[in-house]
Amino acid sequence: MKKTRCRACESKLTPVFDLGRPHLANDFRRAGEGKAAAYPLKVLLCPKCHLAQLSVMVDPAILYSKYAYRSSESATMKAHFDTLYRDLKAYTPIKRVLEIGSNTGALLKRFTELGAGLVMGLDPAQNMVAIAQANFIRTIAGFFSKKWAEFYVGNIIPPDLILARHVFCHVDDWQDFIAGLELLATPETVVAIEVPYCNDMLSTGAFDTIYHEHLSYMTITAMDELLTNTGFELIALKFYPVLGSSILMLLKLKGATVEGPVELQLELETAIDYALEWRLFGERVAGTMQDLKNLVKTERGKGKIICGYGASAKSSVWINACGFDRDDIAFITDTTPEKQGTFSPGTLIPIVTPDRLKDADLAILFAWNYEKEIIAQEKEFRAQGGKFIIPVPALRVV
Repeated sequence: MKKTRCRACESKLTPVFDLGRPHLANDFRRAGEGKAAAYPLKVLLCPKCHLAQLSVMVDPAILYSKYAYRSSESATMKAHFDTLYRDLKAYTPIKRVLEIGSNTGALLKRFTELGAGLVMGLDPAQNMVAIAQANFIRTIAGFFSKKWAEFYVGNIIPPDLILARHVFCHVDDWQDFIAGLELLATPETVVAIEVPYCNDMLSTGAFDTIYHEHLSYMTITAMDELLTNTGFELIALKFYPVLGSSILMLLKLKGATVEGPVELQLELETAIDYALEWRLFGERVAGTMQDLKNLVKTERGKGKIICGYGASAKSSVWINACGFDRDDIAFITDTTPEKQGTFSPGTLIPIVTPDRLKDADLAILFAWNYEKEIIAQEKEFRAQGGKFIIPVPALRVV
């Protein structure tokens, strides 16, 4: 479905960035299953609220019915869950929690360990719901919407915390999503929406967060504009380094106290020339991609074996954008069972188990957002002379 209007304020959009027609970033397929699907990946900018969004929306049923992404259970993510719990405790008792887009239930499990009361998850991926249920996390399969909320409003105790972590920017109809939240919320309910922050993506050149599942690239102005004619208001903001860079936006029904940083952040965004920032971003990304291609070509010319570390969606973005194939990257290591034995979308680069890392001389750290933890963890690889190529925020070899 083509998009020409801003989903936050309905303004007409203008193109600012284009990655061509790459393959779906999480469409990992096995031999004989055909090639991963490909769609246009162009970013459009709203001149009014600065929201950036994709020009084309892929049917959610294609993207999420069987999903390859699993919530990370790394030490980094566990620490983030602990920080989230502590920060949210200042706004809500966390006794009744609904998580939208709960995946395997990793966050809900951790929140329960930290003292949360009744928890429930909602996720459209049947395979992830099955994992959550096997771990005794009450989880329902489905997409969140006003219709879903209408059905469940009389069947669940109103939550005091509704979490939507890295799911809101996957949603097309924000008005419907907010309307569903309004049905479930009481004056005490806190809605916590965590998303990548567009400003940080632009400043670091982290273009690998741009793929078909991420329909929008959030600004605070866009959220403020979206909430204008709703019952909610933005009351607080929290910034975290997790997943590259994330922002947590806290919403409550109107009448609650609004913290100062919200107004300050809105003022800061009004001073930014987003059209210019996106142009500079595009130039930086083009340079970084060329630098990585040159490095890979040089090292392969020396006979070095290069692999990828982490078959994340980020890896798919880099590989498609740079045009890498198996001659460039021999394999990608990953811990996710669903991905092992498949190929990086649109290529014949195999996804293998982590023990294969020893077979490479260099590893492109596609999971660069976990750099510190991974570098510390892979001491044996480094001891044998292995090096990591880290592409963001600046290409370097460690």
